[in-house]
Amino acid sequence: MFPQSRQMNLRDLSPIRKDDTVLEARLCAPPDWLVPAKRASASFKLGMRYERKGHKYFKKLYEEKYIQSPWIYYETLHLGKKWCQPDGLLFCEINGKPCIGIVEFKTSHCMDAYIQLVEIYSPLVRKIYGEEYGYFFLEVVKWYDAKLKIPVKPHFLRKLEDIRPGQYGIHIWNDPAGIL
Repeated sequence: MFPQSRQMNLRDLSPIRKDDTVLEARLCAPPDWLVPAKRASASFKLGMRYERKGHKYFKKLYEEKYIQSPWIYYETLHLGKKWCQPDGLLFCEINGKPCIGIVEFKTSHCMDAYIQLVEIYSPLVRKIYGEEYGYFFLEVVKWYDAKLKIPVKPHFLRKLEDIRPGQYGIHIWNDPAGIL
């Protein structure tokens, strides 16, 4: 089905169309055919460094309520069998309702984050955890470019606690104190 070993990148991820059906989705171990990239660009390395710092930041704030980089195996009617990995899942309670935040760290605001959060990860996380949870999307960025438009109106969050279910939140985080 898959080669002995293979690198995975964003091109391997296809948005789940609204007319597609998620047949199965579950948390899983990393695929055994996955191998780390041998060569990475400077911008990719910068992004990974920012993501690692973001994970430390979220683990410090939320401890066990934050799941770092979970792997998801899924199958849809149109796409077949696939794997993906959101940067994080944040379990919390908002106004007495249990919620799950799907988190992406990016050095700068981009359309890829929207596609990953809303069109790929959201249907899968909903399939795994069900509709008894409220869901929100959180793009944590170092830089924000107001000229880049996404299909929803983002909510800018000074504090992460200001997010609400159903919202697409953007939190600008630069590690200003250099604590990580």
